[in-house]
Amino acid sequence: MNRQLRKLAAEQPRYLGPRGAQQAARDAAAKVERLARKAQAKKASPMRRIKAITSRRATALRLYAAAKAKHLKEHPNCQKCGYKKDVAIHHKRGRIGSLLHDARYFVTLCRLCHAWVHQFPKDAQATGYLAAAGEWNQKPE
Repeated sequence: MNRQLRKLAAEQPRYLGPRGAQQAARDAAAKVERLARKAQAKKASPMRRIKAITSRRATALRLYAAAKAKHLKEHPNCQKCGYKKDVAIHHKRGRIGSLLHDARYFVTLCRLCHAWVHQFPKDAQATGYLAAAGEWNQKPE
């Protein structure tokens, strides 16, 4: 923006008569104002749009937080290797709808075992850490 302002200031003024000079000054002021607004919009753009979550989603996240805390209290170690630190919840069947907070499909895994489940899905399906391809994001009937 500074470069553009300097360019405007460096332009040689021309004699345009009394009305022409006033119009040129208004045009220059409008151009500077547009540039300033554009620069301000660029600065504000990363924080501009924060999407609010719906009350339904907020309820689901509260239920998930409670179910997750309860599951981690009952199963504090990795259920694959027994490691005690850096454990997280893995969802065997996905996280769509009520599967997000259904503790029947939770597995406590450490970071390495969780990575293994996602890197080798066929082996994880064979050992029961991941649902089969047709069962993903679906509750069993």
